[in-house]
Amino acid sequence: MSVDSNTLHSVYAWAMRELKVLESRVRQGSGVEFAAEFAAFVMNSGICTLMNDNPELNITLRKAFPYNGVELFRVANDLRLECGQYYQGRTSKAEGTAKGVKQSELEAISHKLDLLAGQLASLQSVKPARKRLRKPRLKVVSNTVLHGSGAA
Repeated sequence: MSVDSNTLHSVYAWAMRELKVLESRVRQGSGVEFAAEFAAFVMNSGICTLMNDNPELNITLRKAFPYNGVELFRVANDLRLECGQYYQGRTSKAEGTAKGVKQSELEAISHKLDLLAGQLASLQSVKPARKRLRKPRLKVVSNTVLHGSGAA
């Protein structure tokens, strides 16, 4: 199957951009599962092989629209390995710190709510003083009082 150089360059640029973004997210501890799946897709989809199997493309076009299937495969494999290290809790080459699986966002929110509930429970509950409301005194006023007496 033959594909033009512009298409291969577009796929290459898109995949490299996505892999770099996902790599930074994995280092922050988010989106690890998606990153591992995307890296596996890039490695197993045949995109890298397709890029390497088109040497007959015009050299001038290939310089204008560069792509490298070997490089793309290497970056995807590095991301996949980094995801595996994250799940295993090994140290990252880039950061040199133990990564381990962090708490999920829901667990973190639940923990914060527990802390807030504990602080609220320790506060002294003060009930506001309630005033007894008196029933309003209603007085029936006749029309003659309002408009004056009918005798003038």
